[in-house]
Amino acid sequence: MSNPRFRYAKGRPLSTVLGSALLTLLLWGTALAQSDSFPGKAITVVVPIAAGATATQIRVLASCMSTALGGTSVIVENKPGAGGAIGTTTVRNAKPDGYTLLFIATPVISVVPHLAPTTYTLGDFAPIGNLSGTPMLMAARQDAPFKTFEELLKYARSNPNAINFASGGVGTSMHLTGVELQAVASLEFTHVPFQGGAPALNAVISGVADVIIAPPSLLTPMIEAGRLRPLVLFGDTRYKHYPNVPTARESGVDVVENLRSGLLAPRNVPKPVLAKLETAFKSALEDPRCIGALEKADIDINYLNAAQFEQDLQQQVARYNRLFANPKFSSRVQ
Repeated sequence: MSNPRFRYAKGRPLSTVLGSALLTLLLWGTALAQSDSFPGKAITVVVPIAAGATATQIRVLASCMSTALGGTSVIVENKPGAGGAIGTTTVRNAKPDGYTLLFIATPVISVVPHLAPTTYTLGDFAPIGNLSGTPMLMAARQDAPFKTFEELLKYARSNPNAINFASGGVGTSMHLTGVELQAVASLEFTHVPFQGGAPALNAVISGVADVIIAPPSLLTPMIEAGRLRPLVLFGDTRYKHYPNVPTARESGVDVVENLRSGLLAPRNVPKPVLAKLETAFKSALEDPRCIGALEKADIDINYLNAAQFEQDLQQQVARYNRLFANPKFSSRVQ
């Protein structure tokens, strides 16, 4: 016979414990049912910046992810604004069911929160995988008054603010690599921000600006056409496509910036759904069609699984926390 005064641990009625257990089983069953039927409709991947190299990567990958997901459409949608904060916040607030994802260049997570009020942190997202990792490249217009990186350093120190430095916008890797270069090498550039990498490139080609720092995929066509001159790479080692271009470290300037881009989901997406997305992402990066298309676009595949990508993002967040705490760096971010 039941005893109404019978209590479970810490004074909880047995009926309450059983009810909690039943609720847990129901939630687990619901999540499992969702994962079994996932995906049952198109998946939208939000790119929170204007069209450019980042969006190109996921657009290439989308068709191969679709194949890996049994033919489900993977739709890429650019949603720019506030340095990436608008699109990123949209995904943060989306229903965590796996149908709304985020593809970013990682400064959207590590840098943008230092530049403007944001409502998201890394903890709001579940990393799925990293796609690429490429050292940033500095190039100059062909008729610039310097032909090498060493000549640029000498010219900039003798002519403060005379060099117009174009970027794809405040807070982008294009911008912050230049900021770090100025802080480390005691230089002063005049920053000329644009809405995206393509307008910044056009500014250098037309002579409005003198130099640009960007992923090689953006600059290579103009370098090959003789419109730009590569000066220096911000990588740990020399880059396979530009073996004759020195790294900044070789010139005594300790600046390394490898731009990563990857896929994330809202944090509370059910684990079985995340597992399917992680598998599809990895399969897409192993698909010869996508490998060839990414290589043709001069995009360097650097796959990291979910755990590795999360660790890398944590390290980047910590790095930029340190940089923004340095007045020599933060005072130039404007």
